[in-house]
Amino acid sequence: MVCAPPSSSSPQFNTLRHVFLLRQADRLLWPRYGLCIRLHGLQAIRPERESPTAISKARYGTAGGYYPAWRWPKISLARLMREAGSAHGSGACHSTKAVRMFSFARLFRRKASVASDPSAPLTLADVATTMRVLDSAQMQPAGLVQDGCLPGGAHSLFRGWQSKPLILRQYELEDVVLDRNLMVFLKDGRPIADTSYLQPPQAVADLTVREDDLVPAPAGQPVMAACFDHWSTNYYHWVVHTVPTLFSLRQSGFEGGLILPQLTPWQEETVRMNGFDPARATITEPGRQYAFRKVIYTDCVRGTADFSPLPTSRAAYHTLAAQAGVTGREPRTLDLFIERGGASNRLMPNEADLAQALAEAGFTVVRPETLSVADQMRLFAKARLVVGALGAGMANLAWCRPGTVICELVPQQHQNPCNLTLAMQMGLPYWGELIETGVEEESHVAVSQKPFNVPELVHRARQLTMYAQAQVP
Repeated sequence: MVCAPPSSSSPQFNTLRHVFLLRQADRLLWPRYGLCIRLHGLQAIRPERESPTAISKARYGTAGGYYPAWRWPKISLARLMREAGSAHGSGACHSTKAVRMFSFARLFRRKASVASDPSAPLTLADVATTMRVLDSAQMQPAGLVQDGCLPGGAHSLFRGWQSKPLILRQYELEDVVLDRNLMVFLKDGRPIADTSYLQPPQAVADLTVREDDLVPAPAGQPVMAACFDHWSTNYYHWVVHTVPTLFSLRQSGFEGGLILPQLTPWQEETVRMNGFDPARATITEPGRQYAFRKVIYTDCVRGTADFSPLPTSRAAYHTLAAQAGVTGREPRTLDLFIERGGASNRLMPNEADLAQALAEAGFTVVRPETLSVADQMRLFAKARLVVGALGAGMANLAWCRPGTVICELVPQQHQNPCNLTLAMQMGLPYWGELIETGVEEESHVAVSQKPFNVPELVHRARQLTMYAQAQVP
């Protein structure tokens, strides 16, 4: 969390001043905070002895003899108070004695080792000039239909699963380079390891700045925001990673530019729905590298929240659905089957047979990619039950209203609870049906060697239809 500069009369300001004087005595170098000389050569600010003009000059860095303590962007004031207070045996710290008991060496041990070892991997925490907390999630048990048990002895997949606790952060990076192929940022020629999302570790470690492929930052470039991962055209990744990121940026009043791929029509639709103009974006191309003066990077971009239900993401989806005309009062009478159609990943050879059988059972068969995003929002807001195989189309759970029942057909070789997490986030009872495919090794692309058991799946759909009819108003 980034804290506002404390007033000169507050105990918190005085605490920072004492810490500053203590570190001045140690002559600590602070190059990471824009200070290029030793603290030994600086004059500490004593607000009670300075004129308002002098303090103002120091605050904006125009007085060479001053270093304002409130420009420490990497240490949140709350954390400083908590750490120092803990060392003193209390929850708050307003004394020099307590601050002197607090070891800054522990707080900066990681940073010192990275600075001294050029081979050590860089992290966002190492290089960010500021960090702030956007949201947090507690661990939750899987939200399953009837606790994962149906009459007749059927059990849901993911019984006993729990979501991951998470603190979602946003980082400000300066003078970095983006490698468009891996979607990894580099600082001072070194990759920032945790901007990698499901990339081979060795490929990330070997990444360097390629001068021939580098697009320099133009003069006057505004602050830019990273918005997407390397699966830039995948609907699930866009909905789960990009949409919450755009929402958080808009909520914070961000007025800079976006870093975007070549946009599909549905991607441009969501960018505009979030209030951004694609004309102000830097449109990136695979194979190139891009230099940026200042970048806002959010944890969602790297998939950090894939298994953590977040209030921010839920608010993002509700806000966009409302823009599409969803009122939350639509009658929910539709039982939907999401057909994957021509998708090559995890292809089931008889999906058309299952679609026909479910249609005869009263389901509406839909291929979401044939609709605009707004139309998908309006359609799924009317759903009482949604059945579909694990895939990008299931990202439309984001537009379902609380209580809608979800049945996901999960292939044995890729038992991924990402859509369970999305269902939990939106308050949707989930049922996971394990599908035997004959593929034994983990694979998110392998074609099934066995067909759907159509009669069994129609029976399960009928069971869940009865449950939904009883539960969904």
